[in-house]
Amino acid sequence: MEEQLFEEALGAARDTRLVAAEGGIRHRAASEFASLFGSQPAVVVTDQNTFEVARRDVQASFRLAGHESVEPFVFGPHVYADY
Repeated sequence: MEEQLFEEALGAARDTRLVAAEGGIRHRAASEFASLFGSQPAVVVTDQNTFEVARRDVQASFRLAGHESVEPFVFGPHVYADY
């Protein structure tokens, strides 16, 4: 049921192409990004809290993959999904 909801939401989304909510996904950020955008440089767009928690793992993922990424765009400190 949950997977079907994600698929329906992605089908209706204008910009979102992938939703990945599983343990350890931040370690695979570069490979997930490359599966959609190839070798295009990546930019991480995040809120301040998530950035503080996952920054090192996500940046390491891109560095270890040799995938170019630019400085992250960090919203904050109080960002809500409605924005």
